[in-house]
Amino acid sequence: MAQPIIYRLLIAPTETIRPSRLQAPHELTQGKITARLIKYVLGAAGIGAIISAVIALKDRSKTKAYLSATLVTLIYVIANYAPRLLNTKARTPAITIDNFKSLIDHKFLTEKECTSILQVCTSYKKGLIEQAVGENKCIRMNAKATNAARTLLITPEGKLFVILNQTKAKDTRIVGKGAQTVVKYCFELTEKKWCTHASFTDKQAWEKATALLNRLKGKPNILQLLATDEYASKNDEVKIKYSMITEYCEHGDLVAAFTILPIQDHEKKEFCKKIAIALREVHLQGYAHNDLKPDNIFVKKEEGKSIPILADFEGVYELTDANQKQLCGGTPAYLHPIIAKARTTQAQESLPSLESRDIWSLGVLFYEIQMQSNQVLPWVMNIDKNLSIGEQRKKILSNLAALADGNTPAFNEPVDKTSLEYLIWNMLQVDPAKQFNLDQVIQFFI
Repeated sequence: MAQPIIYRLLIAPTETIRPSRLQAPHELTQGKITARLIKYVLGAAGIGAIISAVIALKDRSKTKAYLSATLVTLIYVIANYAPRLLNTKARTPAITIDNFKSLIDHKFLTEKECTSILQVCTSYKKGLIEQAVGENKCIRMNAKATNAARTLLITPEGKLFVILNQTKAKDTRIVGKGAQTVVKYCFELTEKKWCTHASFTDKQAWEKATALLNRLKGKPNILQLLATDEYASKNDEVKIKYSMITEYCEHGDLVAAFTILPIQDHEKKEFCKKIAIALREVHLQGYAHNDLKPDNIFVKKEEGKSIPILADFEGVYELTDANQKQLCGGTPAYLHPIIAKARTTQAQESLPSLESRDIWSLGVLFYEIQMQSNQVLPWVMNIDKNLSIGEQRKKILSNLAALADGNTPAFNEPVDKTSLEYLIWNMLQVDPAKQFNLDQVIQFFI
């Protein structure tokens, strides 16, 4: 016998969605308990005020009676509205078809599909918000289980995301792919804004990235985390996947910006400064980024200015890690020469610190921003593009390794000591003792 829709809603997305949770709106959260306590206290005070008013009238004291009546009214107002303010976490604006306008305009969904999602929101949103608040975690509503056009995710704050993980169009709407992730478009209905949804199969990488992003919330020029979730893969009921929803940067990454939206000359120093400050925030949290490159810098526009957003934290390493996984991670063209040499020869004496490696990669990134191209690095540009990817990487590592002794500088020293080129030259010193540290990099811009 076919199960009713409410049953499928409760058990299909994940095992955490339980009927006892969803069907018990009377269950008390901490906010509700506080609100009730306030009501009881104010109720007792109100009764006392009423008694005082009656006594005042009996003693023919009109002033006392008026004061008591005013107090009763004030207590009534506070008792009814203060608890509601305490419980704002579970209240969200009503969702209408107007919230879907951007999805329809950009042909992500048809009006019929939006209507099906709206019906699910209307029927189940309140109960699912209460469950999300009670469990302090996101609740996923599987598209097939709810008969909605797309999978939905609701947060303890009452935000509702439409995950655009199924489309009939040939364009799969994938934003991008990383070594550990697949990134797709996502839409936040309550605030009507675009986001991105990244799915992971590697739990450790997901936990590492989300833990750091949670600590970096509110920090400027760092990709902002909006929600996280664990769910069963639709292709394999046993396999658990992990996801995070982050802000959407409408102009893509720096690779695209070099050709589509180049950084203006007068913006370059400020743009680079913002990236350096964002990296310092990562270091202050005890991590090295370990994969700085144009692909991991997103671009937004604010008041006509290009704004960098540091992203991709799956490969971060703890600065205090004893092993530091010395030769792992990173992209060949952005590796410190000593690391490149160690990868080609397996020699690991006097390896630079993780901070030093990040500064080298940052210097390479700054050079590409200055040149507005990721095809101008001396150790990359003369490599035959007809070679296999593996052979190209070997050539890059070999060319970088040749710089490891420090006798052959990557670039000549610029004459203008106030130029961005001079800063880059100091960041690309092979000897960590001669290399600018991150504080010096930031101070250069001030």
